[in-house]
Amino acid sequence: MFRIDGYLKDSFADDKIVTWLAKQFSAEMAIGDTVFLWRAKGISCIPGIIAKGKVVSLPENQKKFVEDYWIRRKDFKEGLRARIELCDVRLSLGEGMLTKMLLLKQLGLEELTILHFFQQTNFPVTEVQAKIIERLWKEAIK
Repeated sequence: MFRIDGYLKDSFADDKIVTWLAKQFSAEMAIGDTVFLWRAKGISCIPGIIAKGKVVSLPENQKKFVEDYWIRRKDFKEGLRARIELCDVRLSLGEGMLTKMLLLKQLGLEELTILHFFQQTNFPVTEVQAKIIERLWKEAIK
């Protein structure tokens, strides 16, 4: 299990850069792409979108101390990682995270891959899905 809350909190307070394993679709990533980061589950954690950022470097072999955030270091996975500059981190309902339950109820997000299949580290979204998520993200902090 990965301590995503601690990783994002520490990175946002520091240089706002995280590295993210890009096992799938790495060839389709581009600098400037918007990225939404998902928390799958955890002890007393609500699954959903908890951060937003932009790709600032294409996937390459790098660690940036990410292995320190694995509860069991043996679960750390080597591989290509994209660098993402965080622009917003919302780890709770009060901060405006987008819960899995909220996303499941949204028209236009029925086929959002992460809602039905969570065994990958990254997922593409369509332009329509991205617009809906962006709108929900903005509305969540009003």
